[in-house]
Amino acid sequence: MRTPALLLILAVLPACSAPQTATWPTGWSYGWEGFNHRLSYAGYALTDTEASVAIVGGTSTTGIRPPLDDSCDPDTCKEYRAVDHANVQVDWARVTTRKATFGRATAQLVADAAGDSQTLTVPFDRHARGQVTAWITGFTIDTDHALSGGPACYDPASGWNPTHMAIQLDNAALASDGQSATVDVSAIFEAGKTLEDARQCIDAVNDQALVPISVDVLVVAGNFEVATYPVSDSMSYTYGCTGIPCTEPDPQPDPDLSQRPLVLDPAGAAAGWSAFDFRFHVDDPDDRGAYLRTFQVGFDASAGWASGHATNYSRVTQLSGFDYAFTGQIDAVDLGVDVEYGSVSDRIDVKLDDAGHPVFSTLPL
Repeated sequence: MRTPALLLILAVLPACSAPQTATWPTGWSYGWEGFNHRLSYAGYALTDTEASVAIVGGTSTTGIRPPLDDSCDPDTCKEYRAVDHANVQVDWARVTTRKATFGRATAQLVADAAGDSQTLTVPFDRHARGQVTAWITGFTIDTDHALSGGPACYDPASGWNPTHMAIQLDNAALASDGQSATVDVSAIFEAGKTLEDARQCIDAVNDQALVPISVDVLVVAGNFEVATYPVSDSMSYTYGCTGIPCTEPDPQPDPDLSQRPLVLDPAGAAAGWSAFDFRFHVDDPDDRGAYLRTFQVGFDASAGWASGHATNYSRVTQLSGFDYAFTGQIDAVDLGVDVEYGSVSDRIDVKLDDAGHPVFSTLPL
C-alpha cells in the first residue's frame, strides 16, 4: 500500500518538472499579388523560432511550363507562363508552463474526394497525465501525385481547382502508460473542373486527383477540461461581367469580423485549431473548381473573432462569381499561464529547387 507521503510526492511531480514551451499557429493565410490561381502546393510549418511557408499555383506562378506528350492536343491542354508573388501570414501563440506536457508528430495522408485517415501516435518526452487535446500546427498540400486512373495528358503537379479541402483531428486519447497519445487524423481533397475549352485535359481527369497531405500535430496533456468552439462561415460574391475577359469583376470585400465572434472561457485559455473544412462553388451544377486568389484561416482571442475566408477575385483571369462554406473547430484549455501571441508576414517568391520541388521561405518569429 502506498503511504500518504508517497502519494503526496506523486501528486506534485508534474508541478516540479522542468517547464516546457510550445508554439503553435492560430492562423495562416496567403494571397496572390497578380491573379487567382490553381493550387499546386501549400505548406506551413512552425517552430519556437520561425515559421516556414511555401505556396505554388502552377505555371502561372512559376513561369515553368511542363512538357506535353506528342499525343496530347496543345489547344486543350494550355498552360500560361507567368510569375506571381504571394503575401503570406502566420499568426502564432506560445506558452511556457510546468502544468502541461507537449508532444509532436506528423501524419502522412493521400487524400481524394472520399478522404484518407490514420491513427497517429504522438510520443511525450516525459510522463503525461490528465486530459489531452490536439491542435493542427502545420500542413502541406501537394498535388504532385499520380492520378488514380494512370497517366494522362494533364500533369497533376500543375495544380488543381479545389471544390473541397479539409483537415480534422479527432479522438485524442492518452495512452495508459502516459508516454504517448493517439489522435485520429483525416484529410479530404476534391478537385473540380475548369470549364475552359483550353483546359479540357484537366476536366477529363479532375475526378482522379490524389493529393498527399501531411499534418503536423501538437498534443497537449494536463489537468484541464477541453472546451470546443465550432466555427461556421460562408460568403457569396457575384461576377458582375457578361463576357471573358472580365476586366472589372465585382469586388469581393473581406467579411466583417465582428459578425464572426469567438469568446473563450476563460478569456486567457490557450486555443488552437483541431479542424478546418472549405467547400468552394458549393452548389455549382457543373462541378466548377476554384481558382483561389486568397485563402485564410485564423482567430484572435483578444479581439474576439474566428474566421475562415477565401476569394477568387482577379481582373482578366476571373471566370465566374465565387462562394464558399467554411466549418472549423477551435479547442481551448486553461493552462493557468499567460499566452503570448504574435504574427509574421512577408511577400514571398515561388521557389523551386533543381528537382522542381517547392522551397520554403522562413519568417523569424
